[in-house]
Amino acid sequence: LTLQEVHAYLINPVRVDRIPRGVGDVTLADVANALEGLVKGPRVLEASGFYCLSELGPDAWQVRVQCEKESAEKFRKLIRRAWWFQAVPYVRALFVSGSLALASAEPTSDFDVLVVAATGRLYTCRAFLSVAASLLRARRTRYDSIATDKFCFNHYITDTNLEIPYESIVTAQIYATLVPIYAREN
Repeated sequence: LTLQEVHAYLINPVRVDRIPRGVGDVTLADVANALEGLVKGPRVLEASGFYCLSELGPDAWQVRVQCEKESAEKFRKLIRRAWWFQAVPYVRALFVSGSLALASAEPTSDFDVLVVAATGRLYTCRAFLSVAASLLRARRTRYDSIATDKFCFNHYITDTNLEIPYESIVTAQIYATLVPIYAREN
């Protein structure tokens, strides 16, 4: 991660451990000082403005840059194919999640998608999306162990029930990094 990313992704322990008070305001300078101290130890490396755990090795930043390039190419493919989904009834919005949203896609990565469906039409929307993706030959099936550049519609919510009832650090990370690719008006 870059210094700015480490700062942006900080987790306030009050949300996780139910500590009565949080950590307060953490500035970018505070994070820079903490990272500088960690780099002096054996567990954290810094190279070309990127910080990583030492077991990843000094060339981890190059892997990151390559993944960002791969993600950009995959995102172009996704947009071209997902354009057709705006014609699917009851789809209110589509968001990319997973490795593509985090710009860490690999050549074999699929397209993880969160779908916002019209209230009362979630399963109908799901069926129409499955048919549309199948017609495009771009739907991941349960038989695909590797589904390169195929759509995996793995989250469905409705337009009047956008709140996620099961709060966790995992769902927080998923929803905080969503990238919108399509939304109807309103």
